[in-house]
Amino acid sequence: MTAVLTENGFMTNDAYFQLIFGSKQEEYVYEIARVHAKAITRYFGISYEEPVDSQKYVEVIVDSLWTYNSANWDDHAVVVHKGEVFTVIKDKFYVDGGYMYQIKSGLYITANPNYVRAYTK
Repeated sequence: MTAVLTENGFMTNDAYFQLIFGSKQEEYVYEIARVHAKAITRYFGISYEEPVDSQKYVEVIVDSLWTYNSANWDDHAVVVHKGEVFTVIKDKFYVDGGYMYQIKSGLYITANPNYVRAYTK
């Protein structure tokens, strides 16, 4: 029988401990479950669809941050500020050394958790 074992976090420092047991535990567990579901569907050749009742958002957690006109780190658009929240229309994807989200306005924003917090409702 085919099996897989995944490691969903290591309590090697306080930051990981807080992800696993802290105030953002619900978001962290949701993301782990989502990644597992995507991997399972990919393995079986089934397309993954986000749950209908969930919408992903990204909140800026630093004082200011660039957005981008396209999926290109050099294509700066406008600066956004701490506390601003945007609706994600394209989930995290790889772009030349990092990850981005596409937001509802059509712009792109970094997916780096040092700069933004992603969550679902």
